[in-house]
Amino acid sequence: METNNQPATIINFWKENYTKNIALDDTFRNSEQLIKIANIFTPGASYYYILNLKTLTIDYISPSVEKILGIPPEEVTMEKMLEKVQECEFQKILKKEQTIQDFFFRFLPKGDILSYKIIFTYNRVDQSEQIKTMMVQTSIIALSEEILPKHIISIHTDISHLKVKSTNEVSFIHLDGEKSYYNICSQSGCFCPNNSIDKKKDWIECITKREKEIIQHLAKGESTKTIANLLHISAETVKTHRRNIALKSGASNTVELISQCINAGMIV
Repeated sequence: METNNQPATIINFWKENYTKNIALDDTFRNSEQLIKIANIFTPGASYYYILNLKTLTIDYISPSVEKILGIPPEEVTMEKMLEKVQECEFQKILKKEQTIQDFFFRFLPKGDILSYKIIFTYNRVDQSEQIKTMMVQTSIIALSEEILPKHIISIHTDISHLKVKSTNEVSFIHLDGEKSYYNICSQSGCFCPNNSIDKKKDWIECITKREKEIIQHLAKGESTKTIANLLHISAETVKTHRRNIALKSGASNTVELISQCINAGMIV
């Protein structure tokens, strides 16, 4: 069987840009509290881990990884997880990693590094050789003395049921509701705040609570009539909300809308 050497491209990027530049190694100290929080926010088909970027070893991984990837938690390594990624995805992931690094360590003020989480999607291959679409949410949770990411928490959620494809986009979401950057194209490997694929910039921040509810139901494939019944409103009201969402987003169809909302963290 031919060996897949693609995981090395990602591992080597981390080694070159983080591992070799961090002087001291230690285990993340507040992992128990963080694990409790993560368990609340990772419903469904998700797993998460805390990664030490100095050693590229996993300080903790949730037991749910075995159900999703088929790897017992005690045997998980970054290499083994990356081996599950669809081979054609690696160059896209590398470009995303380059864009993420550029955002955090060129564009963003150092004092804001811990204030953002990143979201992107990728495809993996499951144990039945079926392609699964995964959403990644990652936050830096500890910095080294060199102001480099020393520990991160990463949550991987299977969103295949939403019937969307992985994209080249990355979103940078402020954790306290301040300026976020949605659906930034990563093909250049550089972060540019104007390089969003959204036809109407920052439209997500203008979406109302009711419109968010409508989008969540659309993501489940529910019809206008079904949504109206569930929300106890008229079908005409749902249609009005859908028109307003289309005008705000500029999305040409529901699939495009759902894809943009997933990358923006609105849909899980």
